Amino acid sequence: MRVSIAYLAALVPLVTVLAARLDAAEPLPDAAQGVAAYQAGEYERAFELLKEPADGGDLQARYLMARLLSGDLPDIRSYPVAMRYLNERARCYSPDALNLYGYLMTHLQTHSKRISYQNLLIYKEAALAGSLRAAFNLGKNIAEFYDRPFLGAAYIWEAAEAGHTPSQSIKSQILASQLAETMVAQIERVIARGPPTTRWPTLRDTDRVCRSFTIGPTAE
Repeated sequence: MRVSIAYLAALVPLVTVLAARLDAAEPLPDAAQGVAAYQAGEYERAFELLKEPADGGDLQARYLMARLLSGDLPDIRSYPVAMRYLNERARCYSPDALNLYGYLMTHLQTHSKRISYQNLLIYKEAALAGSLRAAFNLGKNIAEFYDRPFLGAAYIWEAAEAGHTPSQSIKSQILASQLAETMVAQIERVIARGPPTTRWPTLRDTDRVCRSFTIGPTAE
């Protein structure tokens, strides 16, 4: 196929316009300094540095801003604003971001102190995707609100063995109890019955929030 000189000439204005648009587009603010400040525990500085990239759409910045606003900066805590940062893409930035989304949903449900089954499934999805925070939250809420203490303790026990510090604290308390032998036997019995993927609450594919996460087989 031969391309005429007239055809090429007609494309020149279009190419010029596209190039001008690209030159005029401002790059997203870099979140690296804000991330470094957050990791160093400098939360106020991190808030200042992360706000612009978060507002510009940087997913890691949005996740960290949500964390800052949901407890890391108690003086400016705002669950509704934190939730706005965890939009559909940001809540699936990582399993820990999905865990935070479930946490915020719980705190925004002012009509009930009991965590909803939907929230349990969010924690379960995040836990199966690798969030130890979510496994801890899942186990804690199952034990506290659903009267299944050994089932809840099983999730926390597994998170403790994977290195989650708050879960390790709970495990230490169980081991220090006068009924430690009986309690541990019950927890290990729950774990032996099946892996977290098959354990209650049952996560179905239709319940999933972040289909990009690899979480193993779920119920149909």
